[in-house]
Amino acid sequence: MTAPAAPKKPPARRAEAGQIPRRMFVMSALVLFGALVIGIGAIAVFSDPGAPSKDANEQDATPHIITQPNSGTEPESSGDRGGTAQLLLMAGMCAAIVGIGVVAFRGGKGAKANRERWKAAGQTGTDGALDLAAAPTEPADTRPAEPQP
Repeated sequence: MTAPAAPKKPPARRAEAGQIPRRMFVMSALVLFGALVIGIGAIAVFSDPGAPSKDANEQDATPHIITQPNSGTEPESSGDRGGTAQLLLMAGMCAAIVGIGVVAFRGGKGAKANRERWKAAGQTGTDGALDLAAAPTEPADTRPAEPQP
C-alpha cells in the first residue's frame, strides 16, 4: 500500500504576455520606500551644522529672503500676503492639479471604451472585435419601398 499523495499546491499565477507581475510592483515600491527612508535618515543625521556660535558683539547677519513665522504684519486686504485672495488661488491650483490627476488616472468615457476595445481585441485576436459584435449582421435596407401595382 502506498500513502495517499499530498494535495498539490496550485501553480502560481503567471503574468499574461506583456504584463508586469504584481510581485515586481510590490518589490519596486518597497525598494523605493526604503531608499526614501534611508535618504531622509541620512540627511537628518549628517546635515546638522551644530550649535550656532555668536559673540556678544556679533549680530545675526544672515538675510531672510522668506520671512520668519509671526514676524510680519497681518494682511489688511485680500491681496496682501496671506490674504483670502492668495489662499483661494492656492486652493484653486490644488483643485486643478487634483482634477488633472483624476482625469489622467481614470480617463474619460472615450478612454474606457478604447480600453474595452483593446481588451476584446487581445482576447479574440481580432482588431475591432467589439465593433463587429455590436454591428448588425445584415445591413438595414434604407431604400424607399417601391409602389406595388
